[in-house]
Amino acid sequence: MAGCGARLPEVESLQVEQPSWDSLLVILRFEEPASITATPLRPRHVIVTLFDANYDTLHTGQDSILFVPDGLLGSNEPVLVEACGVFDAGSVCEQRPIHASPKRIDTEMEVTYPLDPVEMARGSYKLRPRLRRARFGASDWEDLEGTIPDSVEALIRVLDTEDQGIRIPMRLAGGRFDLRQAPGYRDYRFYLLSAFRESGEANVEFRLVTKYRNGPLTVGSKLVRVNRKTEEEQASEVSRLAEAAGNRLLRTLSGTAAGRRAYVFVNEWEYVPDTRRYRAEIELHWRPLGRRNWREIVGQLDTGEEGDRARFTLTRANDEAQRRWRGEVSGDVLSLDDLNPSQSEGETGRDGW
Repeated sequence: MAGCGARLPEVESLQVEQPSWDSLLVILRFEEPASITATPLRPRHVIVTLFDANYDTLHTGQDSILFVPDGLLGSNEPVLVEACGVFDAGSVCEQRPIHASPKRIDTEMEVTYPLDPVEMARGSYKLRPRLRRARFGASDWEDLEGTIPDSVEALIRVLDTEDQGIRIPMRLAGGRFDLRQAPGYRDYRFYLLSAFRESGEANVEFRLVTKYRNGPLTVGSKLVRVNRKTEEEQASEVSRLAEAAGNRLLRTLSGTAAGRRAYVFVNEWEYVPDTRRYRAEIELHWRPLGRRNWREIVGQLDTGEEGDRARFTLTRANDEAQRRWRGEVSGDVLSLDDLNPSQSEGETGRDGW
């Protein structure tokens, strides 16, 4: 831009340096006059203005070192640096493009799905998100203060099929979902059941995306392996695992699982699809031969669906069982190793359903 009258100088160079994502050094130089007798024109001052991708003003001022509000910008958002020399006769301006830092939202994601083994539509989730950006001049990432959108969209699809997926809203605070409320649920269920028929299980991906500043950002993803067992089949599996755990407990606490009356009760249980493990509260009641009193322990059984890496955590016991436990086990947790419910180890009975 130039005013009337005196001829304005031309810009020789505009130097824009980024010491960090949050600061800029801007130096504007003008060409010297062609004649050594001419009087060089110097600007009264230089005004530097930053514009975001929407051409909204982020900063304007006369300082050559300025703050960049990188936390308010989107990932790799274009930023325009404009420096103008102000003369009596007008202004001369030059522009340079830069960009904001690459950003992402990382989240620890827990998905429990399905909560209903028959319909396979309901589930729950927990999210722990944090905003991060690429560390300037390095290859790693750093945490960034900034507002994270509260709502995200989850794309849920069956992998290794032609499933296009269904989309449902989620909140960063966590909650529950019901896929039956989403358009496309019937197609999703078709591909889910097709995967069951083909291989007995399906890999379901939960991919979270949110709109952040200038565009979408992938928040995180989680792969959940789903099997086709019905609730009745799972209940029967828990019962067999509980019986095997009861036999293992009897061997530990009494040296044998035979020659006594014993019962295992399953009070409540849940299946965690993400880890393919069962958690169940079980009770073991046994009475050695020749004794009048029953010994009783109650605790949490945690085991893989194949009986792998099983452990029992004691929560309460009557006096006689407590003495046996303290005499044989150090602490409240007993590793049961791998259970094999297909092989009977003793004569415990099952009940509690």
